[in-house]
Amino acid sequence: ASVEKADDVQENLMDCGIVRSLIKEIRLGDASDFAPYINYLLADSKSQLPSAWSKEGKALLKHILEHFSDETLPPIEATDWINYEWRELCKGSSDPFEEDAALMVVQRNRQGVLIPLYDIMSHRNGDWLNSEVSKFKETSKSLKVRAKRTIEAGEEIYMP
Repeated sequence: ASVEKADDVQENLMDCGIVRSLIKEIRLGDASDFAPYINYLLADSKSQLPSAWSKEGKALLKHILEHFSDETLPPIEATDWINYEWRELCKGSSDPFEEDAALMVVQRNRQGVLIPLYDIMSHRNGDWLNSEVSKFKETSKSLKVRAKRTIEAGEEIYMP
C-alpha cells in the first residue's frame, strides 16, 4: 500500500464526536439505550491498539516497521492516537477511562459510526474471508453484508 492510501484509510479513525458520545453512554451505564452494546465493549480486552502499549512495546513496533518492511504499513502513527489525535486534535483528557473510549472508537469506527452487529462478527482476511460489506449509507442507516462465495452450513462468516 502506498503512503497516500494508508493515510486515507486512517484519516477518520479518531472521530471526536463519536468518542464523546461513547463516553456519555458509558457513564450512563445500564440507563443507556445502548447498554447491551456498551457492556459488550467494556467486556472486551483493553490495550489491543499500539497507542495503549507500553513504551517498550511501542519502541519494538517502531523498530520492526523501520527495519523489517520496505514500505510504510498502515496504520500510520498507530502509537500516536492518544497523544496526538485524542489529546491534541480532540482536546481530550488524560483520564484513562476517556482514553480507553477513544481507542474503542479507533478500533471499531466504521465510516463514522459504531455498528454493534458488525463488531460481534469475526474479521479475517485471506482465504478465510467469505463476505463483503457495503459502505454505510447514512440516509437509510444501513450496511449490507453479502457472501463472496458459497458459505457452507456451520461455517463462520468472516468479514473484512
